[in-house]
Amino acid sequence: MKPSRLSLLAVLASLLVVISVTLISADQSLKSRDSFFALREEVNKHLLARIAAPLPGTTRALPVDEHLALTLQLFPDRDFIEHTLKQRDWSGGTSANIILNLDEQFLAQHPQGDSQSMMATVLLEHYLQDLEKLGFRGPGSPGCAVGMVQMANDYRFVDGDPSITVHAIVFVAPQERQAIIRLETHERLR
Repeated sequence: MKPSRLSLLAVLASLLVVISVTLISADQSLKSRDSFFALREEVNKHLLARIAAPLPGTTRALPVDEHLALTLQLFPDRDFIEHTLKQRDWSGGTSANIILNLDEQFLAQHPQGDSQSMMATVLLEHYLQDLEKLGFRGPGSPGCAVGMVQMANDYRFVDGDPSITVHAIVFVAPQERQAIIRLETHERLR
């Protein structure tokens, strides 16, 4: 073979490799996006189920049942996110604020002095419970008391996958017999 034919074959072989790698990368990117959207749906369903089923001894003051479906609503939808990804990375998320009324028995079961069993920690764990089944983990965070208010705060994440994190923060005012819970999901996709 002549040198020009060898170089032409080398160029064609290089192009085939580049095309193959591009197609494989595109396929992996689609699978990654599919898994992101599937995880996004599962996390949302899980958190909504936790909100809909308050702990015994607590009643949800807000959101009321009629508005529960709007809580943590996944917005924007997949089409919008896919459109955004053509121009830049996606970052977004959802959030929900929950106000609970606490009964006397619940208050008595969870004394303020013990950070592991105080109301703020118990409520925090209730809302983040079972996210491990979806692959999430977190360091855990005992509550603390500041004056007459208890507070607990924690994150859950998937090791090696920063696309979705779940954050919860709980404030409890035992004298007022109320708790405020803020649940957030933070999303990133490239």
